[in-house]
Amino acid sequence: MELLAGAFTKNDKMLINNLIKTAKAGNKIVTPNQEDYSEAGKILAKLQMKKGYDLKKAYALTNDVLIALSVRRIGATLVTQNRKDFEMISEFKYLSLHLE
Repeated sequence: MELLAGAFTKNDKMLINNLIKTAKAGNKIVTPNQEDYSEAGKILAKLQMKKGYDLKKAYALTNDVLIALSVRRIGATLVTQNRKDFEMISEFKYLSLHLE
């Protein structure tokens, strides 16, 4: 979802659609499960209380927490340029990160 939302050129859209097609063919699509949503609620509450996040303004943070928890659940490393949010999330739940 976030990749497609950030794809503005025809080439970017084609690359992401090819990535999705390849992932689907290899059964490599990971989605949040019920435990991820429950844990996300706890982490989001901590981020609001301890870090002062306003979730009404930082709605994308909800997606980031769900991405982080899904990646963690399958034992993968999250590769991102969003250093600030994912480092903050990893303070509350260990996450293997590769920051670009």
